[in-house]
Amino acid sequence: MDKGIEVGDEPRFNLKGYLLGNPVTDRDFDDQAKVPYCHGVGLIPDELYELTKRSCNGKYVNPSNEQCATCIDLVNETYGYLLSYYWQEDETVRRALHVHEV
Repeated sequence: MDKGIEVGDEPRFNLKGYLLGNPVTDRDFDDQAKVPYCHGVGLIPDELYELTKRSCNGKYVNPSNEQCATCIDLVNETYGYLLSYYWQEDETVRRALHVHEV
């Protein structure tokens, strides 16, 4: 992948901002930022973001009601599914991780 970037090839999915050296610094702080982050980079649709923001009153850690908890679960599922889908389907990622089809 790095050689491809050097010669001007574009990756199918830009992972900048998704991977961190130390991904968890403060669980509450990180979890509070997940919903706006996922929306900001286009991983969750506007409708889910607005419903989550409204249901949770902008507080995404320790949901205070059933609708907020459901929205947070949907955000987490969508986020996890999309990342795993792109990563597992990207041939460059598969080669880098030495994933071989059986």
